[in-house]
Parts: sequence; C-alpha cells; structure tokens
Amino acid sequence: PERLAAGCTPDSTEENYREYSTWFWEALSGHTRTGKAIDKPDYDRDGHTSLAEAHAYVNLTSDTIDIPVCTSDVLLRQHSRTSDTKIPGLLAASSAFDKLIETATPDRRAVLEGLSKQLELTGVDRAAAARGLANKIDQERRTLDGKKLQMQRDAEPLKRQIRGAIIAKWPEMTNPWHPAVTKALNQDADKIIKAIETSPAYAKWDKLDKDIDETAEKSFDLERKWVKCQRFLYTAESVALAANLEKTASKLVQEKYKALRGSECGGLGE
Repeated sequence: PERLAAGCTPDSTEENYREYSTWFWEALSGHTRTGKAIDKPDYDRDGHTSLAEAHAYVNLTSDTIDIPVCTSDVLLRQHSRTSDTKIPGLLAASSAFDKLIETATPDRRAVLEGLSKQLELTGVDRAAAARGLANKIDQERRTLDGKKLQMQRDAEPLKRQIRGAIIAKWPEMTNPWHPAVTKALNQDADKIIKAIETSPAYAKWDKLDKDIDETAEKSFDLERKWVKCQRFLYTAESVALAANLEKTASKLVQEKYKALRGSECGGLGE
C-alpha cells in the first residue's frame, strides 16, 4: 500500500507500455503487444500456460517497480506463519534454499531460481543474500538521491536568473493567462528561445538539468533491481508459508487454499 504501481502513462506508443498486464497477457498469448512471438512459460511442463505461470513470468520478466501479488499470497499471509515457538520445524524465507526449492510449486520454483540467476544470489541462505543486496542498493540510491537534490538546489537560482531575463523583455509572461502571452509565443517564439539560450546562466542550467535526469534514471534503475530482490523475498516467504499451512491453519482454510491454487494453476475459462 505504500508503493507506487507501474502503469498509468501518457505514452501511447505500445512498445513503451510497462505494467503488469503487458507481461501477463504476453505469457498467456505467446506474443508481445507488438506481435513479437515469445516462448510461453510452461514451468510444470504440462503443455499449457496457467495463470500462475503467467504471474511467475511477470515476476521474472517485467522490468518495473511493481512487486506482483496474487490472491493465494494474501491468504497465506492471513492464515500461515513462518515462526511459532509452539510449532517446531516451520519453514522460513531464510531456510536452506534447496529445502525451499524442494517444497515450491513449479511456478514459484521458477521465480526463485530465475531471480537467483538474475541477481547472482548464491549459497544456502539466499534470502539473506537478497536482503544484503537490497540494503546495498538502497544505500546507493540514497547517495544518488542526495546528489540529485543538491543539483536541483543549484539549478533553482539559475532558473530564476533565466526567468528574470525573459520577464524583463516580456513582462506579461508573469501571468500565463494574459492574452499577450499567446501572442508572444506565436509571434516571438524564436526570440524567446534565443533569449533563453543566450542567457549567461543557461549553459550551466542546461548541464545541471541533464545531470539531474541522468542521476534520476540511475536511481530508477537501481530501484528496479531492488524490486527484484523484494520479489525474491516475497516469493520465498510464500513458499515457506504454503509449506507451513497444514501446521498453522484449519482444514477448512487448507481446502480453501487448495481450491484457490487450483484456480490460479488453471487457464482462462477453467
């Protein structure tokens, strides 16, 4: 609830769409939005792509800031747990990786193995490795965001200087609704652009503006990688919670979970 979702964009170019449904329907249909064929995911090798496999494909393939969640994940977090002093032997995300893989369903196993490869996670406790990598990325992002903030502060007086030069020549620019503004933009556009670009502050401001954009993009790239760590941890926890459900929940809840997973592991119309 505290994270932004990827998706809502004014960009109308289909190949630039980046949100959950792009990859989800890509997995189910076998082709991208623009018609390029892909290998449909079939992690259990039954010859079909289920909704759960399409969801796993999103986790592995999408390069966004989303952490995808499915309904069974929510049920598990309501009715199962990974630690309880009264129940020995519960699995956790930090349990030995081979043990998690052994108990994971094919779709979740594909996510854990695929993200391990993408993030170069190795060893027995890959959850710890994922957390360590996420913390390292978080530190790098904070450093970049601090640099960006300082550059933005440095750019403000330069912007005011440029703005002052323009208003000195076109005083009506202080009011965007002034009828003379539209006239000036239509008739004096070249002069206005020249006045901006010849301002003594413009070159420095322009460089700062580009550096700010570049720094923001680097930070965004790091966030995408940080999100892959969170997807790994979330899936590892789901695997552990699913394994523990029979020890922590009633038979009724277990049956509900089984039915829900049956629907998720089916296809459209099943």
